[in-house]
Amino acid sequence: MEKLEDRLTKAKNIVLSVLGDNVISVVIYGSVGRGDYVEGVSDINMLVLVKDNSVQLLKNFWKYHRRLRKLRLSLVILTRDYITSSLDSFPLEFLDMKTSGRTIFGAPIDSILDIPRDSLRLQCERELKGKSLLLRSVYLNSKGSEGVLKSAIIKSYNSLKTIGRGLLYLKGNATKGGDILVRVAEDYGLDAEIFKKAREIREKRLNLKGQELQGFFESYVREIERLQVAIDKFGTGL
Repeated sequence: MEKLEDRLTKAKNIVLSVLGDNVISVVIYGSVGRGDYVEGVSDINMLVLVKDNSVQLLKNFWKYHRRLRKLRLSLVILTRDYITSSLDSFPLEFLDMKTSGRTIFGAPIDSILDIPRDSLRLQCERELKGKSLLLRSVYLNSKGSEGVLKSAIIKSYNSLKTIGRGLLYLKGNATKGGDILVRVAEDYGLDAEIFKKAREIREKRLNLKGQELQGFFESYVREIERLQVAIDKFGTGL
């Protein structure tokens, strides 16, 4: 199987061949940058900072479509102006680029990724409330189905990790290393054991059934809602 670094080089070379001297920087971020990339599962997230991002340029990638899909490349092409004007709209997404980014061509972009803390807090709170509403809806309609409840836990756990990195950043803590949600629970005064069990369910190391699973699901939602309250109160200090 082709090595990850070789695929990164191939992806970078395709981008440079298509966009040429329009490219300012090429940055790898996400699971590759954080060091938790899973072969055959994770995508390669690549940000390309360009001088001009006209729509017409994008069709030049069409002939590379199959090669890019084979590389599992998720490509984002942005200008400096777009980034600086959108930091308050997508703070979690740009935080991921800032904290996990690895520049593989051109100049680092850290200087333009100045994440607004209040916007980040608001997005974290909004995302958390959305997750709890969705989990409540799933529970209401599940009729106790073990498959439905476990699937909801696994899906929500993955997205909660992204929010968790934002919450750690707000506390001034590192967004890499350790169990992200356990660290969040400890920082915000939650029951860390609940998030440990959620991880074990996700990794299929814990197989709860019946009333035990239902009780855990209720506790899981309760801790997420406690986190909503904590981040709402935390906002008064920003």
